[in-house]
Amino acid sequence: MSQQYPVKPPGVETAHTLNTIAWVLSLIGVVVGFIAGGIYAYLASAIGSGLLGALAFYLFVVAIIDIIIVVKVRRVNGMLDSGMYEEARRSLLPWVVVGFIFGGIIVGILLLVAYIKVGDAVEWQRLYSQ
Repeated sequence: MSQQYPVKPPGVETAHTLNTIAWVLSLIGVVVGFIAGGIYAYLASAIGSGLLGALAFYLFVVAIIDIIIVVKVRRVNGMLDSGMYEEARRSLLPWVVVGFIFGGIIVGILLLVAYIKVGDAVEWQRLYSQ
């Protein structure tokens, strides 16, 4: 179990802010993905186009993955608030990759920089505990 520290290490607030921005962008991606997917699904059924149907399916999949990103990023922010920096860093790494692939370049970059900042906090935590 992680030890609580009286002062937040440098980079934690920045990581928290970057995670929150990525969370908002992913939430927007969920809404846009479902709306656009619904429109393309309707058009695919009206026109009978398999390509539009495939695009609608892709948008629905991306929207569902964005929902998972939203939940996981929120959980990482909770870990940062609790002082569990190593756990937050371990949890964030897979979502950096998923964020690049499904959340978009901006979400991926934000999560990558947040990951680096949490790494700074982990180093600070190790120095502080010695």
